[in-house]
Amino acid sequence: MGANPAADAAAVTTKAAEAADKQAEADKLREKRTIIFWAIASICGLGISGGFGFFLLQSVSTTPVNSFLDLAITGLTIGAGTKPLHDLITSMQVKASSAA
Repeated sequence: MGANPAADAAAVTTKAAEAADKQAEADKLREKRTIIFWAIASICGLGISGGFGFFLLQSVSTTPVNSFLDLAITGLTIGAGTKPLHDLITSMQVKASSAA
């Protein structure tokens, strides 16, 4: 209808509004699915880090770190995946090189 110049403008507007509403629904479902999968991945990350004794902060810190805080941060890092951690490390490297 949109490519047809003889089509009624009201009909095109109605179809465009329907398409926008359906796109908004799809976006909401995608956001919900993303949150659910992140929660599942974070719970699995907490279980894996606690079960195998992976503690991110203890491996990089020279001072004692609260084990529960370390477990939470390690589990959330595993659950979030590699992209956020990679971005954090890259930004820290850029700040360190610009300060030097």
